[in-house]
Amino acid sequence: MYGRSALAGYRARSKTFYVCYGAHPHDTVYAENLLEFFREAGTAAEAIRLQPKNPQRELLRCLNDSTLGVIGLNVQLDHSWIDSDNFLDLAAAAGVPVIHWFLDHASSRWRQFTKSTAQNSRFLFLSRFAERYFLQYALPGCLTACTVNTGQSHRSRIAQLTRDEFIARDIACLIPLNLRRIGGSLADAMVRRQALDGKLAQAVDRACEQAYYDLDDPLERHLQDALTDADLALDNSLFNDAFQIVEDVVQIRRRQRIFEIARAFPVLIQSDASAAPFASGGKASFEPGVSMQTTLARLKSARAVLSASRVNDELHNRIQNGVNAGSVNIVEGNVVNRSALTGGQNSLFFNYRDDTLREQLDLVCSNPRRTYELAQAGFQLRDEAPFRFGGFHKILELAQAPFPAARGLEPAREPALAL
Repeated sequence: MYGRSALAGYRARSKTFYVCYGAHPHDTVYAENLLEFFREAGTAAEAIRLQPKNPQRELLRCLNDSTLGVIGLNVQLDHSWIDSDNFLDLAAAAGVPVIHWFLDHASSRWRQFTKSTAQNSRFLFLSRFAERYFLQYALPGCLTACTVNTGQSHRSRIAQLTRDEFIARDIACLIPLNLRRIGGSLADAMVRRQALDGKLAQAVDRACEQAYYDLDDPLERHLQDALTDADLALDNSLFNDAFQIVEDVVQIRRRQRIFEIARAFPVLIQSDASAAPFASGGKASFEPGVSMQTTLARLKSARAVLSASRVNDELHNRIQNGVNAGSVNIVEGNVVNRSALTGGQNSLFFNYRDDTLREQLDLVCSNPRRTYELAQAGFQLRDEAPFRFGGFHKILELAQAPFPAARGLEPAREPALAL
C-alpha cells in the first residue's frame, strides 16, 4: 500500500477532484476504486453519477476554481451537455481540467468522441501501448498519461489467506471472459473485413494471423508491417477501422481457444451468451451475464482466476483483484505479466502456441496444496505497486499539468514500458 509519505507530493487539500460515472454496474466499481485512492492520497474527492440523458446539471458544481479536476469513463463527459452547452466547452472556459479515462482500446472508442480536443481534454489509458496508439492514430500532441489498469476493489479483498480456507474454496478456477467485443461478434468483424478493398482485406488477414501468437509487441505493429509490405497508406480513421477488426478477431479467437481447452476441466466460465458453443459440453460450468460485482466477490471463493488482456502491456484488473483475493493468477505470458509476476512462483503463465494452458488448469484443478503455495506468494504482492493503486498518482499529475495552449503542443512520443 502507498504510505502517506509516498503520497504527500500528490495532495491537494484545498481543491476537490470529481469522479463521474454512469449507470453501468462496472462504473460503480471504477468510481469506488478512484475514491478510495483519493482518500488515501489525502485529496478531497466527490462522486457525480451522470444521468442516463442530458442535461447533466450536476456537473455545474465542477465549474469553479476550487475544482482540481474531473474524470469520466470513456466518452461520458464528451457527450455531456448542460442545456445547450457542451460540458467540455464550459470546463475549458472555467479552466477546469477534464480527463477521459479510456477503458477500451482507442481504435474502438475514439470515433465516438465528438467534442474532445487537445485544448479542452486530457486522456488516460490502461497501458503505455494504448497511450502510444492514441498519440499516433487519434489525437497527436495532447496531454496523456496511463495507470496500471483500474486498481483493486474492496469487494475482492480478504483479511488473510489460510491453507484450510483456501483448500475449502469451491471454485477451482474462475474464468470471467466476455467473447463479444465492442464491435460485436466474430461474424460482425468478418462482415467489416469483407467490406474492405482487396489489398487491405489481405493485409488485415495477415495482421490477424501474426498478432494471434504475439505476447510482446503492440499488436498494431502487425497491421503496420502488412500495410508496408502491401504498399498501402491509410489515414488515421481508416487505420482505426482496420485495426479494430484485427483486435476483435485476435481477441475473440484467443478466447475461443481458452474456452475450448477450459471446458474439459471442472472450472467456472463466465461470459456472454455467444460463448456457450465454445464453453459448454464438457466438465466446466457456464454462466452468462454475471456482473462485475458478483465476479469480484466470487474471487474470494476461487483458488485460481484466468485473465486475458487486450494489450500486451496491460496488467488486467482481474490480476490486481486476484492477488487481492488470494487467487492464483493464470495469465498470458505477455511482456507486462512477466515484469510484474513470476511464473511458477506466484502465478502461472500460458501462451497460444502450445499446451501450457491445459497444464496450468490441470494443476489448479488437481493439486490444491501446490496451488495454495502459489496463491500465498501472490497474496504477498497485493499492497505493492503495481497491484494496489498502480499509476493512480498519474491522474493527479495529469490534472495539474499546464493546458496545451500554455505549454505548446508536443509531438507524439514513444512512452517507455514501465510499471
